[in-house]
Amino acid sequence: MYFWRLFYIFASMFVFLNFAQAGSENYISREEFEIIKSDFVRVGCNIEGILSSAERLNVSNVYDDGGQIEPLISTLSKPALCLISRSSDFLVDYKIMTPKGIVEKTVYDKFPRNGNVVDVIFRLPYKISKQCDEDGVVAFFITFSKKDGKLQRKIYLTDDLLDCNIRTINIPKNFKN
Repeated sequence: MYFWRLFYIFASMFVFLNFAQAGSENYISREEFEIIKSDFVRVGCNIEGILSSAERLNVSNVYDDGGQIEPLISTLSKPALCLISRSSDFLVDYKIMTPKGIVEKTVYDKFPRNGNVVDVIFRLPYKISKQCDEDGVVAFFITFSKKDGKLQRKIYLTDDLLDCNIRTINIPKNFKN
């Protein structure tokens, strides 16, 4: 009986160590998260931060408009870019090892202390987005994940809500940054 307990403990440690190391290059670190998060603001606009982050984070400077990939700078208006920079609420998907195996969890507006972060999704604050859609759907959401050790950024656009979201945060049409 004692042998099996020891065996279980060592086997669990082996599985945990393999879990922690396997694919660790595909998890987002706290340091990477803090750099990513610094581009999003609750007040004002940080268009330059969003645009320069592509180079700083080594990610593409494009967005997905319903399956069609478009460059950020040449196709989106400054109010739309400002809206992206205001996407300061986030949720984090991560995995942790428990005695029952690997468990996937999601937390809102905080980076988990334990666990391996799979992706982070930024969006407009809910109190802003619910003014345009009762379910809180937003014009943009921005995902960060890693693949083969390289950070990936994907920006998704819902045209239907764009004008309403811009009006909600009072960005003038002739906005200049």
